[in-house]
Amino acid sequence: MNADPVQLTEDGAVRRPVLAGGYRRDAHGGLGFIETWRTLKRRRWTILAISLLGLMLAALAVAQITPLYSATATVLLDPRKSNVVDVEEVLSGLPANDDTVNSEILVVRTPDLVAGVARKLGLAEDPEFNQALKDDGEGDDGLLGRLKAMLGQPHPAILPEEARIRAAHSRIIETIQENLAVARAGRSRAINIRFTSSNPTTAAKIVNALADAYLVDQLDTKYQATAQAQAYLNSRVEELRQTVETAERAIEDYRIGAGLVGTAAGTVAVQQLTGLNTQLILSQTQRAEAEARLRQVRALASGSGGADSAIEVLESQLIVDLRGREAEAERKIGELNQEYGEKHPRMIAARAELRDIKSRIQAEIAKIVASIENEVAVARAREATLAQNVRALERTAAEQGTAEVQMRALEREADAARALFQLFQTRAGETETQADIQRADARILARADVPTEPTFPKPMVILPVALLLSLFAGIAVAMLMEQLDRGYRSSEEIEADTGFPVLALVPLIPRRRRLAAAPERYVLDKPTSSFAESLRSIDTGIRLSNVDRTPRSVMITSSLPREGKSTLAMSMGRLMALGGRSTLLIDADLRRPRIAKALGLSGRLGLVDILSGAATVDEALQRDGESGLHVLSAGGNGGGSPPDLLDSVRMRELLRDLETRFDLVIFDTAPTLVVSDSRALARHVDAVVFVVRWGVTRQEVAQTALKQMREASARIAGVVLSAVNVRRNAQYGFGDSSYYYGAARRYYRE
Repeated sequence: MNADPVQLTEDGAVRRPVLAGGYRRDAHGGLGFIETWRTLKRRRWTILAISLLGLMLAALAVAQITPLYSATATVLLDPRKSNVVDVEEVLSGLPANDDTVNSEILVVRTPDLVAGVARKLGLAEDPEFNQALKDDGEGDDGLLGRLKAMLGQPHPAILPEEARIRAAHSRIIETIQENLAVARAGRSRAINIRFTSSNPTTAAKIVNALADAYLVDQLDTKYQATAQAQAYLNSRVEELRQTVETAERAIEDYRIGAGLVGTAAGTVAVQQLTGLNTQLILSQTQRAEAEARLRQVRALASGSGGADSAIEVLESQLIVDLRGREAEAERKIGELNQEYGEKHPRMIAARAELRDIKSRIQAEIAKIVASIENEVAVARAREATLAQNVRALERTAAEQGTAEVQMRALEREADAARALFQLFQTRAGETETQADIQRADARILARADVPTEPTFPKPMVILPVALLLSLFAGIAVAMLMEQLDRGYRSSEEIEADTGFPVLALVPLIPRRRRLAAAPERYVLDKPTSSFAESLRSIDTGIRLSNVDRTPRSVMITSSLPREGKSTLAMSMGRLMALGGRSTLLIDADLRRPRIAKALGLSGRLGLVDILSGAATVDEALQRDGESGLHVLSAGGNGGGSPPDLLDSVRMRELLRDLETRFDLVIFDTAPTLVVSDSRALARHVDAVVFVVRWGVTRQEVAQTALKQMREASARIAGVVLSAVNVRRNAQYGFGDSSYYYGAARRYYRE
C-alpha cells in the first residue's frame, strides 16, 4: 500500500504536508522556524568556531591600531539681527532652516577655509599632514611614491618647483578634510566641528582655528556683497524705469489686437464649452444606460429564458395581469384534462384561450423592446449633436487660449520689471547706511578642549560588534551547509517527496562493531538488536504492501552503488532464515556480484548458468551453514546481456518454480541509475524495496530512480532508509527520530 502521492496546487507547485516534529516544509522545501532552530543546534560547533575566530581577529586588529583623538567645537547659527538701522541688509542673515544648516556645513569644509587654517597653524611642517616629512618610507620617496609611479602618477622630483609646492599644499588640504567631520547637532541650528588626529593637542587647535575662520569668512562675505550692491544699484534704476514703461504699453496693444474679452471666470468661449461638456457627459451616461438595458433584453431574448425576465417586462402591470390570466388558464386546462379528453370542446376552447393570452404577452414584450430601441436611438442622436458643438467650441477656445498665453507672458514681464524697479529704487537709498554695520550670523557656542581619551579604537564597542557579526556569519555558514546537504534525513521527507511509504529506518551499526564483524554477521550475533528489528519491520511492510497476496519474491535495489542494498539483502535473508522461513537469496547483480564472496560461498555456478542452461537449480543452489539461508550466486558461465537474461521467458519460469519451493525469494540487483538490469527484473517480482542511504543519497537522484521504476511497472512496496546515524537523526527532531534512540533503546540488545 503506497502512501498518498505528493499533492499539487493549481499552479503546479508542490504542497508539502506538515511533518512530524512541529515544523513545516515550505513550497520550495525550505525550513520552518523550529527546524531552523534544530539546524543551528546541530551546527553549533561550526557557529562557535567562526564566532571565536572573528572575535580573535578583531582583538588582534584592535591591538595593532594607532589610537586617534577627536576634538569638537560647536558653532551656533544665530538668526537674530541688530536693530541699529531699520533697513533690510544687502546680504540678509541666514534663515533658520535645514537647507541653510546643510549649506553652512559645506562652507566649513571648503578648501579655501581649510587652507587658511593650515597656513595659520603651520601644518606644512607637521609630518602627520605633510607626507614628504615622514622618515618611515611611506613618503613620496618610499613605498607609496613607488606605487604612485606604477599607477602612472609623476614623481614629485620631476615636477617644477611651483607644481611641487601646489601638490604638497593640495595633499595637506586633502589630509585635513579626510579627518574633518562637520555635522548638525540633532535638529538644532548648531554645527559640530570635529577633527581626529593622533595628536590630541593638534586636534583641538585645528577645530578652534576652523571655527574662528568660519566667523571671519561670514563677515568678509557681507562686506564684499555690500560694496558690489552699491555700484550695481545706481546703474540699474534708470534702466529699469524705461523697461517698465515699454512693457505696460506692449500689454495694452496686444490685448486690443487679440480681442481678449471675458470675465474673471474666463472667456465666453470657455464658459460655453464648460456647459456643453457637462451636457455631453450626462447624454453619454443616459445613452450607455439605454444601451445596457437594450443589450440585456436582447441577450435574454436570445437565451433559453427569453426576454420575460427583463426588468422592464417584469415591471409592466399589463404583463403581470396577463401572467395571472395565463396561470389561471393553465390551471383550468389541468382540471378539464382530468374530466374530458383532448378533443372535448371545452378543452379546445381552454387551449385557444391560453394561446391568445401568450400571444398578447409576446406582443407586449415586443412593444417594450421597441420602446427601448427608440430610446437608444434618440440618446445617440443627442450625444452626436452635443459632441459636434463641443468640438467647434474647443477649436475657438484653443485659439483664444494661445493668445492668452502670450498676453500672460507679457504681463509677467511687466510685473517683474516693475518689481525690480521698485526694489532697486528703494535699496539704492539704503545701501550706504549698511557698509559699516555688519555682524556674523553665527557664534562659537563651545570651543574645543584637548581630548584625554582616544575615540578610536574602542575595544568595548568593536569587540562585541565583531562577536555579533561573527555569530551572524557562523549562522549563515551553518544554514548554507544545511542547504547544501541534499540527502534524505527522515521517512517524512521521503514520503512527502516520493509518495511511497518508508518501510523502516535501518540504523548504522556502531563503528567498533562494524570493524569486528560485517552487518550480515552482526544480525546472527545480535538477533534482538535494533538493526535486526529494522529488518523485521521491512518484512512486515512488504507483507502489508499487498494484503490480497503476500509477496513471495522481493527485489532490493537502490539508485547508486554503496547505498547498502547488498548488505540489507544478505542480512534480511539470514534473519528470515533464522526465523524458520524457507528463504532464498539470489545475487542478480550480474555485473558486480558480491554475495557469494561475502558469505564465504562458491561463485562458480549461479543464476547466469541456470538461465543459459549450463546448470540446473539444484546444481547451483548453495546453503549458508550458519543461518540455513539458501543462496544462488550470480555465476557467470553463460552468455547474453544481463538485461536480456533477467527479462527472459526462462527467468519468469525460474521465478515461478522458486516461488513454489521457498517462502521468500530475495533478489539483490544492480543500482537502478547505473544499468537497466534492475528495471528488467522489477516487472516480474511481487515487490520492490528501494534503498536510500541516510544523508548520502541526493534527493534528486532517488526521485529519478523511483520514477524509472514506476515507468518499468515495478510494484514498489516502499523505501528503506539505510545506515541511519540514530544519534544525529535524533537532533533533527523528526517523528521517526525516536525509533532506536532514547528510551526505545531499552527494547534492544546491542
